[in-house]
Amino acid sequence: MNININFADGSIQGKRKEQQDAKANLIIPNSDYILYVLTDGMGGHAGGKIASSLVKNAFLRFFQENSIDKDPKQLLQEALTFANNQVALYLADNPALNGMGTTVIAFLFNQKTNNYYFLSVGDSPLYKYNKSGIKRINANHAYYEELLEKVSQGKITQQQADTDPNRHSITSAITGKKIALVDYNTGTLKDDELLLLASDGIQTLDDSPNGELEKILATNNDFSTIVDDILKSIEDKNQDFQDNATVILIGSNNHTPAYSDTKTNVLVSQTSNKKNKDILILLATFILVVIAVIYSLYFTKSEKLPDSKECPNNIETILDEPIESQHSTIKPSISLPRMDNNNRKQNLRDKPTEMK
Repeated sequence: MNININFADGSIQGKRKEQQDAKANLIIPNSDYILYVLTDGMGGHAGGKIASSLVKNAFLRFFQENSIDKDPKQLLQEALTFANNQVALYLADNPALNGMGTTVIAFLFNQKTNNYYFLSVGDSPLYKYNKSGIKRINANHAYYEELLEKVSQGKITQQQADTDPNRHSITSAITGKKIALVDYNTGTLKDDELLLLASDGIQTLDDSPNGELEKILATNNDFSTIVDDILKSIEDKNQDFQDNATVILIGSNNHTPAYSDTKTNVLVSQTSNKKNKDILILLATFILVVIAVIYSLYFTKSEKLPDSKECPNNIETILDEPIESQHSTIKPSISLPRMDNNNRKQNLRDKPTEMK
């Protein structure tokens, strides 16, 4: 069955001086494919913004000008080479910006087969959410991942990994030079799944199983509301060095949230309590109005009650009126430095790695 795909996206600047993330989507001409691109620039005040925009536009241009007549993996790799060359050409004319670079997630979705293909460079995460919970499905090209591997091998302790001054450096980026690491993978989108492309600014939220991000994705809201809730939750943290945060949420128009029993019970309880509270308030207001009407009629007509045939019937009329319900919707080749929410400025460190 073909999936009628839906998506929503959004960005916040955080507490940075400018927005260095970029995003775009493209219905590729004469094909069944849609392209989604997200980039996160780095390299100083001007360089990061330029690099992310260059690479985003290069991917769009490549797929606008080239027919989809090859294996998607080959097309994505060619597009990456084209984008990297555009950065190299720009730096040749602007050597003062040497050192700038960007991450990228390029995501191709086939509307006929429901298959998707993606390529990523850097530490920008790509998540899949379904009934099993949330899971990152692309590689994290960050030095911290290498430190964790050393921890598992017993070479260093977890504390050493967590305090290493270079832990936030990334081990691959698009810089106009050789790209050290490239991740590529494929999958098939199902009705009960969501895919979330993001810049690493989203990781202000807990993205572990049963964490803050998963709970937002589990809500029975439309895509735009989910995106808004993610970005608002990041802003509500009010972190001093909050990075730019950008998200692209992709799923089926027939998407049914993949709740666990616990999540469902919590949401139903919250909604039920809210409705019950609204009904009680409305009922109390109604009773007060009826009492006020009776009181007014009693003292304005006479000091004694009239005969039954003279009794006003407006009270009965009021009681027969329907009560309106109220509800609320709970609503780079080298290790380039990244900046985290505490201190993201790191020294450049060479870390050549073979291209995957």
